[in-house]
Amino acid sequence: MSAFQQGNADGLCGLYSILNFLKSLSDWRSETPEGAMKIVLEAAQSEGALTPEKITGGFCSDELQRIANRVFARFRMPYRAYHFEEIEWREEDDAYQNHHQVLDSGGAIIGGRDGREHWVLFRRTVDGPVLVNSADQKQPTRAFNGRLKSHCSSDSIALLPITRATVEIGQV
Repeated sequence: MSAFQQGNADGLCGLYSILNFLKSLSDWRSETPEGAMKIVLEAAQSEGALTPEKITGGFCSDELQRIANRVFARFRMPYRAYHFEEIEWREEDDAYQNHHQVLDSGGAIIGGRDGREHWVLFRRTVDGPVLVNSADQKQPTRAFNGRLKSHCSSDSIALLPITRATVEIGQV
């Protein structure tokens, strides 16, 4: 008999991307997985997004943006979630450069393929940029060079430090 794994019967990969971003922050490293999940689920419930359809089918980028911003506001965290299309990028930059600008500013990205069925988190670590895939049981965290165009979709969400959102990336 094969067992179900995260992602087999649920569409919680977007919430796991938010959880993994929180876990990457020093203030959240001591939080239990259950405690962090409860906080994210409460934010989803407050946004009216905690329905059987969303739990099994997944969350859209608008919902994930609102859920992340609700968590940030609740804990007065110096971050804000933006849709990539909300940010005024320099015209000469391509998606690869835009992704690295977010990562280099101390931010992260919740993204995936256009028409995706799965969200992943992109974050810079001391070892360089990584892709965090909560459904990958063998290698949930792996190096990411940013050149996979399939992961540079326009509905990606940039999680940016508030103080750097307009200074280093551009006007939001």
